[in-house]
Amino acid sequence: MAALVIGAAALAAVLFFSRPHRADIASSVFNDSARIASGRLPLELRSDSPQTISRFFGERRIGFPAPAELLEIPGWQLAGARVHTVAGRPSALSLYRNSGNRMIVCQMYKGPVAELPPGAEIVRSGGATLYLFRSSSRTAVFWQDGPIVCALVSEIAEEEILRIAFAKTVKAQT
Repeated sequence: MAALVIGAAALAAVLFFSRPHRADIASSVFNDSARIASGRLPLELRSDSPQTISRFFGERRIGFPAPAELLEIPGWQLAGARVHTVAGRPSALSLYRNSGNRMIVCQMYKGPVAELPPGAEIVRSGGATLYLFRSSSRTAVFWQDGPIVCALVSEIAEEEILRIAFAKTVKAQT
């Protein structure tokens, strides 16, 4: 009987720790953004070239392409990138700055938006669906682009990050 109980507990632990932790995804990208902003999470590559950063991600074999055109945000300058993880999955993390030195952290990883934690505000426009999360000082916007989930996190105005995200979804659909 004791062996059966121990076996059941071990199986439950394996199942619990091997499943994606839905609550970790949104909090993970907020945490990563704060760590980038504070300098506690360094970039592996400093470059303002989408082509250079796209090649960097390709060489690191993150498991999906990060085409240069996906790395462009009009009005924002790339500052660099790193290969990172979101909820245990490899992610392509890019940092952007604008002329006012404000930041946007972008992360792309393989997975479905269905794994996002509950509580997102769903925002739709022009056939695109965004999942909006708020922290005390940052906004995170997620969307599905084929097999990839894209997330933008920033302290900029919510309307601006939504505008950027909707523009990115339109570009991805063309």
